[in-house]
Amino acid sequence: MVAKFDSVNREILIEAIKERDKGGSGGKVHKVAKRNSKQGKGRRKVERKILDRKRGETKMFTKLDTFHTAIGGSE
Repeated sequence: MVAKFDSVNREILIEAIKERDKGGSGGKVHKVAKRNSKQGKGRRKVERKILDRKRGETKMFTKLDTFHTAIGGSE
């Protein structure tokens, strides 16, 4: 399919795909937490887990993970 495009369009497509895949982990924690709270697993508990993760106190996550969450959490 890509072979039909001329080289300019192909470059644009490649750049667009790179941009799309760049995403990272930003905001995913929040989406999961929201879904969990709707499933009756205890909203307060889930929210505390997010706060702990942002402060880096939860031992499950690495420091790098915490850093990325704190930076990209709002996206």
